[in-house]
Amino acid sequence: MAYTDLHIEELMFKKATGTISPIENERLQAALDGDPAARRHWEEIQHSLGTPEASAFLQEHTTDKGWNELTTLLERTNSLPKSRRKWWQYAAVAAAVIAVTIGVCYYRPSANGLKYVAQDVQKLVPSPDSIRLLPEGGEAINLSRAVATLRVGDLSVTVDSTGLRYQSATANFQWATLQVPAQQQYRIDLPDGTKVWLNAVSSLRFPSAFSANIREVYVSGEAYFEVAHDSEKPFVVHTEKQDIRVLGTSFNINAYEPNRPVTALVSGRVELIAGGQVSTVLAPGEAGVFRDNRVTVQVFDPTFTLAWMEGIHYFYNAPLRSIAPILSRWYGVDVHFDNIEVATRPFSGSIDRHQPLQDFLDNLVAIADIRPEIRNGVLHFR
Repeated sequence: MAYTDLHIEELMFKKATGTISPIENERLQAALDGDPAARRHWEEIQHSLGTPEASAFLQEHTTDKGWNELTTLLERTNSLPKSRRKWWQYAAVAAAVIAVTIGVCYYRPSANGLKYVAQDVQKLVPSPDSIRLLPEGGEAINLSRAVATLRVGDLSVTVDSTGLRYQSATANFQWATLQVPAQQQYRIDLPDGTKVWLNAVSSLRFPSAFSANIREVYVSGEAYFEVAHDSEKPFVVHTEKQDIRVLGTSFNINAYEPNRPVTALVSGRVELIAGGQVSTVLAPGEAGVFRDNRVTVQVFDPTFTLAWMEGIHYFYNAPLRSIAPILSRWYGVDVHFDNIEVATRPFSGSIDRHQPLQDFLDNLVAIADIRPEIRNGVLHFR
């Protein structure tokens, strides 16, 4: 289902497990009546509910003991806000039912699980690289272990467990780039009060002081901004293909794919600019997807879009190959799919960067008929 249909899918999950309320049931029925694709998807789920595998699974996991086993297996409940935990119990069961629909076999790990590759997986994950600050014209500074106030040219940089803050002793412009490598995340507070969170494999280029008329930064990868309001000095975020202009707002920019940046507005107002022209103005709750010199606007759920800030990435009926870039960014491993059918197989689940890679692989084998293998330092799925 499309990303904008998450609410419909949630209602399907509740319907599949018998936990839907009368009002929710009416909403689902109205959605199914007006959306042929959603109706077909629900018919597939209903068909699968009649299979022996699905019936046995649902019967087993309606008990508290079953729920505990399932949530332990998937390792996601304790990482979610309380308001979403019960939803994920529904989702976990329905995802397993849907797995039958798409031809994925559900089964528990064997007694040994994937332990035969555990040692190799541990060796596969490298030690994290350093978070670095690169002043233009100066030497790179390792921020990973620093807890101090540093002098970087005219900058006074404070580094501690919360991230990086800086001030300039003069009004002279000095550009610097903050680089966050794989397996890391970081926060920087800008002098105007703007806060920026950077995801793994991301960078932020920023000046030591903002000009009198505009505040400008450059970002690659993914970042979440809480921009301090200043009606006389707009804040502009530059990406390779698009600029985002704001006054004071909260938004997420995902530019891992330079030709397809996605801007998701949480609060306030932003203008998306391409080729020097304003192409789209977003309202809160809207995401602008830039591609082929045009912007497509869609609704998004901040709970899921911003989950990376808590170290979680969710997948909903996405091709299994879409886990590869996340594993690379969060674990620093190279991933390759040997089988096209496996790579394109729909997948619903999550990755928690705080959990060992081995745990994720154990869980993946438990819900999908795939086999991981390590060859020449690369994690292969077949």
